[in-house]
Amino acid sequence: MKINSEITGNGIRLELKGKRYCLKYPEGVWENYPDSAKRALANELTYVMTMHLPVMLNANKISYNTAIPAFEPFYFKMMLNHLPFCADIDKVEAGEYLRRLMNAEFRFSSYEPDPVNYEPYDWNPEEKAVINFSFGKDSLLSHALLEEIGIKTSLVYVSEPNCPIENNYKDAHMEKFSREFGTEVNKLYNETGLLHDYEYWNIGKTEFGYGHLITEYGMDALPFAHAQRAKYIVFGNEKSCEDYYVGKDGFKCFPVYDQSHGWLVHLNQMTRQFSGGIVNTISVVEPINELAIIKILHSRYKEIAKYQMSCFPDETEFGKHNAWCEHCSKCARMFVFMKACGLDTRRVGFKSNMFNSEFRNVYSIFGNATGEMIGWDASGANKDELLFAFYLAYKNGASGALIDEFRKLYLEDVKKNEDVLYKRFFGTYDSITMPKHIKKKMTGIFDNELSMGKLPGRFSSGIAESVNEGIAARRMHRQIAGIAKEALQQ
Repeated sequence: MKINSEITGNGIRLELKGKRYCLKYPEGVWENYPDSAKRALANELTYVMTMHLPVMLNANKISYNTAIPAFEPFYFKMMLNHLPFCADIDKVEAGEYLRRLMNAEFRFSSYEPDPVNYEPYDWNPEEKAVINFSFGKDSLLSHALLEEIGIKTSLVYVSEPNCPIENNYKDAHMEKFSREFGTEVNKLYNETGLLHDYEYWNIGKTEFGYGHLITEYGMDALPFAHAQRAKYIVFGNEKSCEDYYVGKDGFKCFPVYDQSHGWLVHLNQMTRQFSGGIVNTISVVEPINELAIIKILHSRYKEIAKYQMSCFPDETEFGKHNAWCEHCSKCARMFVFMKACGLDTRRVGFKSNMFNSEFRNVYSIFGNATGEMIGWDASGANKDELLFAFYLAYKNGASGALIDEFRKLYLEDVKKNEDVLYKRFFGTYDSITMPKHIKKKMTGIFDNELSMGKLPGRFSSGIAESVNEGIAARRMHRQIAGIAKEALQQ
């Protein structure tokens, strides 16, 4: 397999198997990126966009017309750590995928990396951030948090041709969002997105091909950071991105390794190298879990929160009719998380009660789910958070056949661990990617929003400080527990 990479007037063009795939920047972005750095950046991106192909397509050799990328060993580590999860979900022996990766030959026109030759800005960089923006909960919250603490954001949506339905929904979101808040959402057209789509290659469904996207988008963002004089590239990598489980072959399986905080440190090294030490890649939601993100976004930034869209509507036929297809595990997870926080799911576009029995097959906690399962949910790595969310939804008075089933199967066990689960999923953890001055401000916001009295299902803002109120709260808790037990026995 031969891959040719060419620099164009507005980005990069790849050619393989007689077809061309372009990465196109908005006007004024790529043109203003230093010519001395374009070739080196193109080399990195060409490799990152295609290095999965030998494993995905079971190809033995891949030849590039580019020099070897400067961070080639980093990318190999990234792929290696993604591989066991893919094998586990694809029900393939990890050794088979490892064999394909280890036996693949990567050939380059030169084995001396092109020098970056990035000339430092001739002006002082500003407290600005480029956010990889998808209208998901993480990017919406990242935008809101940074704007609140005075860091101006530039939003970038990566539009790929293999998800036309999603693009249409988000185009409408962009128009409304920009009109309401006066914030432009820049579009990066990425035709190379087809290269990680198993349907495009007409092969069986596989998780392989998706483990490099955050890294790719991080490098993609460098010309935007240069154009905006921005100090930061920001991703919504929350606490759970660190999670892993041990798969059937005995390997650690990271569902989203290249979103882990450990990998973000490496991505930060890359973006700093390609910006003269200026651009740091960080996550401002790194210290908190998904439930906490939903809670903060929808309580502190309600007008921004109503734009949340976390489904992949192209994945099911139902996505043609609604931005939330309501037939995939991602929709199910967001639905129960919102109900856990006492939210009206209709405000973001849900039309159905996903606690009805017809949606049982997209919740992994109810046995062998048969619906459209997003890899994270299929792994079972988030089972505890899902169970806790069901518990909170139950406490909030949610109803439906699945709430009844949860009561019978899990209620007592979850209730016994309530305090531990509150601490685990509404707690604030350490951060290794945020600069200290940003971390201090974020910690203040998180501590305020996640204080005892503001959490769903808790009773008083003074519980942690007042012994008397603490006793009263425990008495109330016992009363509620008695009611729940009586309901369970009925």
